[in-house]
Amino acid sequence: MPLLKKVSRKLRDVHARLHVAGRKSFARAVYSVPALKHHDPRRRVVTFRQHCPSVARFPEECPGGPSDWYLPVQPSQTIHREHSIAVDANQARQFLAATARYQSGHTIVPQVFLAAVRRPRLLRDSMILLSRDDHIFFESAFSKHEVLEQHGVLDRVVRPRPAVLRGEHCLLGTPWSGGYYHWLLEALPRLATFERFPALAAAPLLVSGKLSPFQRETLALLGISEERVRELPAAVTEVERLFFPQIPAPTGNPSPQAVAWLRSRLLPPAGVTTPRPRRKLYISRRDAPQRRLINEEEIVRLVQRAGFEIVTLGTMSVADQIALFRETSAVIAPHGAGVTNTLFCPDGATIVELFGTNYVNGCFWALANLCGHRHAFLTGEPTGLDYRVSLAQLEQLLVRVGLG
Repeated sequence: MPLLKKVSRKLRDVHARLHVAGRKSFARAVYSVPALKHHDPRRRVVTFRQHCPSVARFPEECPGGPSDWYLPVQPSQTIHREHSIAVDANQARQFLAATARYQSGHTIVPQVFLAAVRRPRLLRDSMILLSRDDHIFFESAFSKHEVLEQHGVLDRVVRPRPAVLRGEHCLLGTPWSGGYYHWLLEALPRLATFERFPALAAAPLLVSGKLSPFQRETLALLGISEERVRELPAAVTEVERLFFPQIPAPTGNPSPQAVAWLRSRLLPPAGVTTPRPRRKLYISRRDAPQRRLINEEEIVRLVQRAGFEIVTLGTMSVADQIALFRETSAVIAPHGAGVTNTLFCPDGATIVELFGTNYVNGCFWALANLCGHRHAFLTGEPTGLDYRVSLAQLEQLLVRVGLG
């Protein structure tokens, strides 16, 4: 049966690639016709700043302004990060190369803004936004061409008739906000932008589809009623008026403001007595579909000898996860969404993250830097999407960071 599943998956992948290649070839053929070149989506990618007049204050506070506008909310900034702790120089170099790709080393966070547009169209499967004159807003795809390519928006030839959503709405969802990390650190902090403006305090919030349990729970913890959240009614939806907040920092690069806002809203206020953080956790991914540790049983025996508890987070409520990590001073975990919860660990915690060499993304290293945590890592050899790490190297690393 496992072999049949692998063959079936491979066939589906081949079919998908052929479908994408055919769609791209057809689109390029259509838009190579001189009379149609102007309609080529690849020529119609714009930024909000290019498309909308810039304003100095929220126009609803000063009637008579433009109907579409761009309002800077937070200036750009540079984030300086401490190096992660590695077991050897070779792995340190690998990590630097990977984080240069995904986290840009010391990151310049672009200006955060709020934009308002009339009659834009939202694509439900990607949350990519198109203007009423059929331009593609680059920021709605995380300002990444690969996101536009991934969702096929650059190869559209047929444009379906949209459903129409009346009234004013605020965009909460993002292309990847179905994931725990992207929801907490990229989608939810958009609420901090809306909170700045009283006119948006009760405006409906748009998401792509039905909320998952963790999304509903986090909104409730933030005091957002489910009645305020609206699902897009169709594959393409035209919104009468939409407010678009730029995510606080590039995807995979948590923002200092987003982290501070989440911690202030989801952790107890200063002065509230909390237990001294003594717990040490190993986060298992045994229930995950991919990027699992092949030799996890050996890893578990090793970390248990060092005093670590073994936890699987998939069945826990968000509130219980927050409470657990508030009491935690050290975390060992394979790279995965559960590491997002280190956001709730107290200052000074130590995070040891495990990777396969075929995928090293430093988003949680970036998060650790903003939370006042130490970050260390270990890479291992992959087998497909799963991987194995060396027990000897893990023991060496735990000694180096004082957890052995």
